[in-house]
Amino acid sequence: MNKEASKNIYVTMFKLIAIIVSIFVFSYAWFVHESDSNLEGVSIGTAKTNNIMISSDGNQGWGNSFNIDVGEGFRFNNEVTSDGINFYKANLKDEYGNPLSFTNATLNEDYLEFDVWFKNDSSVKLFLESESSVTPECGTKKEDLVLTPDSNKNIDDIVRASAYGDFSRDLIAGAVRVAFIKYNFNEETDSFELEDKPVLVWAPNKSYEITEDDGWFTADVESTNSQSYKYIKVYDSNTFYEEDLDNLKDVISASYDTKMANGDPILASIDTEDGLEKKAGIKVRVWVEGNDRDAVSALKGGIFKINLSFVGITKEENNSVPSVSADDISKTIVGINEQMEYSTDNGLTYIEYKNIVTFNNNATVYVRYKETDELLASKTTIVKFGGGN
Repeated sequence: MNKEASKNIYVTMFKLIAIIVSIFVFSYAWFVHESDSNLEGVSIGTAKTNNIMISSDGNQGWGNSFNIDVGEGFRFNNEVTSDGINFYKANLKDEYGNPLSFTNATLNEDYLEFDVWFKNDSSVKLFLESESSVTPECGTKKEDLVLTPDSNKNIDDIVRASAYGDFSRDLIAGAVRVAFIKYNFNEETDSFELEDKPVLVWAPNKSYEITEDDGWFTADVESTNSQSYKYIKVYDSNTFYEEDLDNLKDVISASYDTKMANGDPILASIDTEDGLEKKAGIKVRVWVEGNDRDAVSALKGGIFKINLSFVGITKEENNSVPSVSADDISKTIVGINEQMEYSTDNGLTYIEYKNIVTFNNNATVYVRYKETDELLASKTTIVKFGGGN
């Protein structure tokens, strides 16, 4: 590649489609024990572009696709809670299903994990692409998921209808989490080592919400109510608290069509000289988060599918960090300009800064430089009003 060509920003998309064909997720009002759930298999494929190849182990089997054979009897035995690294399930529950103590969850019984490795002969940064989805197996149309008063259907037309509400149990897709953890290469040991925290925890289907009234549940697939996305951090079997999750997003914005990462985290990077082939890898973990508002007993037996699509972008990282501060008198941010964008929901969504904006007292605002044609979005500066720490 000549110098002129190397200046051009290119984007290459290759789809990794991990379709969990039969995940019978028995979710239990967070912590109500029920039956097992089955998984038949996972298939992953890619549309090969720009010489990027994939493999399940990073050593052999490089190609456009690979399959994960989890075995005929794979089961998700329990709902769990996790930050993407540590996984716990309830060990003891009270009569209402609330946890009294926890124990470690079991890999490939209570949660699933697999590796995805990428290989290329030019440098590229890898992102989860906005076409990725976790969807109910019976479909994504509202009329297939929820029986509404104006529908010409009856409850028998709803696939896997719940016994506790007029909707499909496949809405368990709303409680799914997917974590992406990066492998780093250690030159001293000549080996790849897994990072100790995810670069991304993805909580899809933010518009799904299940509510309960006197034992009857109602489903809304177009809810605008926010969710905290807290998980339960377990210090020991009997000591545990709700905590926020770092690096969580409920909307993926990186797009092949717009050639923009839109501030999404880099999952992995291939750093090489043109023509010299190198690889990078990530570990993917999938679970049903028991602390999610949609992990309710009315959805036990639901089935969901996962579609993971990755996009490669060759923009440089922006190492500048906004130098901004809060003015508690005017309730504005000093130093912010139109090269920046801000978030008032802990970085879940960002708004371009165009005009003077005033903020509430005690507001916490994330500020970063916007992505450009040459640079990715910068890291954030956190601004707190009202003298908050």
